[in-house]
Amino acid sequence: MRVVLINTRSYWRKIGCGEDEIDLKEKLSSMSFVGFLLFFSIALGSANYFEAANFVQVFCMRRMFGALINAILMVCAFLVDVYGQPPPIPNSDIFHVTKIIGPFSFFTKQAITIQTTHSLLSFLAEASLGTKWPLFALLEAVHETATPVAVIGISLTLLFLRLNWFESNWRKEALYPWLRRGVPLGTIALVGHLLSFPVAFFDVLFVKRPITMTQLTNRNVATILLIDARRSAFFLFLYNYFFVGFTLLNAKFNGGYFPYPFMRAFDTSKKWFLFSLVILIFTTLFVMPIVLVIKFLSTRMSQ
Repeated sequence: MRVVLINTRSYWRKIGCGEDEIDLKEKLSSMSFVGFLLFFSIALGSANYFEAANFVQVFCMRRMFGALINAILMVCAFLVDVYGQPPPIPNSDIFHVTKIIGPFSFFTKQAITIQTTHSLLSFLAEASLGTKWPLFALLEAVHETATPVAVIGISLTLLFLRLNWFESNWRKEALYPWLRRGVPLGTIALVGHLLSFPVAFFDVLFVKRPITMTQLTNRNVATILLIDARRSAFFLFLYNYFFVGFTLLNAKFNGGYFPYPFMRAFDTSKKWFLFSLVILIFTTLFVMPIVLVIKFLSTRMSQ
């Protein structure tokens, strides 16, 4: 099954890619769209399991347009990642990594898919409040998942800069070969990874509705944020070890290849455990508190 919305074959031919490489590129693009549609459908269906808030939410034009801007930015990031990324060089690590599960071997693809889905559903929920069929359960769902999604988005940007952009092996193996062939992979990579940070920040500060209570005090706001933190930390814990397990399982079946060059240094179970622990600490004890502070500021600004 091929899903090709934009035909880029002529461009990649000019770059010097062979037909087999271009076919693989189109296959990976199709897998990106199919995976996104599947995840979007699951997320939309899962919203029915969320209980709508016990207070009336009214339509807000500002929040709807904010959600629309976020959705447009994330769709742009998604499309840039899908169409801008060059085909894997034959027999390279990426070539082997994508053999089985395609682009979803990478945290980048997973994170962008999650954040794009959340942004689109947030816009849908906000826009529905201005119709006769408000989606209150969906609105509750995107609010309850806003914190972990924002953490994933911010982490994507920061981890990309630390572990890829400024990492010599990644630049040598993934970036420079394509720059020499005239592909602006640096710009493509930056657009695909950096947009997640401002979208996450803007989402929790301006788009998502602040905590609403009859008597809003610092104490009960802190209590609600603590509940949010515990729920989000549990989600991030599950996702962290899902990604590590997913990566190791993929490596087992693809011949021992990993999606990122720095992972080749993890040649023992202990190193993988320490890596996953560091990432968990980074997301839950560094990034998540920043997101919660932003949510607190959003609540105080609304008073």
